[in-house]
Amino acid sequence: MSEAIALAPSNLDMNLRARLHGYRGAAFKRLNRLDEAESELLLAKKWATENYEISDVAYNLACIYAMSYRKQQMLEQLSFLIQNQSWKKVIKAKREYFGNYWHDPDFQSLVNDDVSVS
Repeated sequence: MSEAIALAPSNLDMNLRARLHGYRGAAFKRLNRLDEAESELLLAKKWATENYEISDVAYNLACIYAMSYRKQQMLEQLSFLIQNQSWKKVIKAKREYFGNYWHDPDFQSLVNDDVSVS
């Protein structure tokens, strides 16, 4: 992925550029390299204009904010995402990223309609 970004032409569609950085940020997130993930995702956010890219970046930012105990920033990203029911389902399925706040009432009030908190 890094090579694809490095070799991308300067006239690359901005949403494709955002997607490449978003995917690299998501990969860093999975490796628990949260500072690098955030940097990549903030770059992606800067270029994203299409709904998929904007939402994907918001989701991954919410994950890294939850993983790094940055509750208010996590809640801001989630507030945007949950407007779309399909993202609510994704969030509910990803307890490994949101475990730090799974039982938190603010988190639950955003995502709850059938989240099991057990």
